Amino acid sequence: MSKYGLRKVPMRKFEHEVKEKELIAAILDTAPFVVVSAVDEDGLPYSVPLCYGAVCDEEGVRLYIHSAREGRKVDLWRKEPVVTCVCAYLYNNTDPDFYYRDVFHDYRSVMLRGKLTQVKREEFRSRHGEAVQAMLRHYGRGPSHFSVPHYAWMDVFVVTCPWEDVSCKAEGPMADMKYVKFPEKGDPPVTDPNEYEWFMCRKYFETPPVAADGRTAPLLPSVSGPAKIDASKIVVETDWSDRAEHVDVDAYPLLLKEGGKLERRYDIVFYNQPETFRTEGAKHLEDDIENVLGLEKYCLDLDVLAEDYESVALVAGVYDAARSGKDLSSVSGLRVILKDASTGEALASYAAGEVPAGKQAMQIARLAKAADGWYLLPEEKTFDDWLIPSVFAQYGLEHWRE
Repeated sequence: MSKYGLRKVPMRKFEHEVKEKELIAAILDTAPFVVVSAVDEDGLPYSVPLCYGAVCDEEGVRLYIHSAREGRKVDLWRKEPVVTCVCAYLYNNTDPDFYYRDVFHDYRSVMLRGKLTQVKREEFRSRHGEAVQAMLRHYGRGPSHFSVPHYAWMDVFVVTCPWEDVSCKAEGPMADMKYVKFPEKGDPPVTDPNEYEWFMCRKYFETPPVAADGRTAPLLPSVSGPAKIDASKIVVETDWSDRAEHVDVDAYPLLLKEGGKLERRYDIVFYNQPETFRTEGAKHLEDDIENVLGLEKYCLDLDVLAEDYESVALVAGVYDAARSGKDLSSVSGLRVILKDASTGEALASYAAGEVPAGKQAMQIARLAKAADGWYLLPEEKTFDDWLIPSVFAQYGLEHWRE
C-alpha cells in the first residue's frame, strides 16, 4: 500500500520500470515541465502544466512549483491537497540513418503522488529559498536570475512525494546514467543495445540479508513418482542449505502450454514480476534475501491455471552465478514442498539429487495437468546458464523480446 492507501500495482511490463533513485532524479532534472492534476467539483481531474524544480533525498521527492495566488487550480489544491504529477519527455528520431540504442522512438516519464502545501517565505525553515533555487536551476538559470516583482503576485508550493508513490518508466531498459539524456543534433549516436537480458534478471533490496537459515524440518518423504495434489490452491516452497556462505537461489514457476512450451515471457512470476497480467493463477510471495534465507515461496491456483496451461515447471537458479562464482553445486538439499494454501498442510515434496558442478539453474520438478487433477512429477532438468532468458530458450521461447 502507498502512503495514501492505494494498492501498489506492479508495472505490467516490468522491464520498462526505472527503480534506481539516482536515475529518477536525473530524469526529473531533464523533463521540461510537470502536469499537476487535482480533483474538481465534479470528481474529474483538473490538470495544469507548470514549471518546476525537484529535490530528491532518501525520503522521497519534493516537487516545487509556483503559481498566481488566486485562481481555480489554487482553490482546488487547498480543498484537496493530494495531487498527481507527471513529468515526461520524448525522443522521436526522424533521421533514418541515426538510431538511438537501435530504436527510433523512446521516452522517459515519472509519475508522482503527494501532498501539496504552500511554501511560505516568512516562515522559519520553510525551504522557500531551496524551492526558488531548484526551479531556477531546472531551467539553467543562476541563483540571482529571477524577477523580484514576481513575489508580489506569486506563491510557491511543494508537492511532497514519498518514494513509494513515485513511479518511473522508459521505453527501453536503462541501467546507466548516460542513457537519461537523449542525443541532440550533432551528438554522437548512442549505439549501446537495450539491456533486456540484464533487466530481466536484476534484483532490488534495501538492506543486506540478515535472517538465519530458513530450512524447516522434513515434512514429507520425497516422492519417487507422480503424486496427486489434493488441493486447488497451493503454496510452493523452495528451500536449500548453503554449504558455506549464503547462495542467493531464486525460485520461479514457468507456466507451460501444450508440449511443455513457454508461449510468452510473461508466463512467469518471480521477484521482479510478482504478478503476471496473463493470469490470476500465479503470484510470487517471498524472495529469500528479503524474508528468510534459504526459503522462497510462490502460490498457484491450479483451477485457474488449468484453463490455459498444461503444466508448470518448478525452476530454481543461482542469481548472478557467473559473477559470484557459484552454481547449484554450492548448495545442498534443494527441494520443493507443496502446501495447501488454505490450511498450510504439506501435500507433497520432492528433494533434488546432487547437482553437478557448473549447472547454474534447474527444473527441480514439474506440475502436470491430468484428467483427474494435477500431479507433482519428479522431473529434473539442469541448465548451464542462470539467466532467465537463457532458461526460456530451453522451453521453446527463442524470441522473448516482444
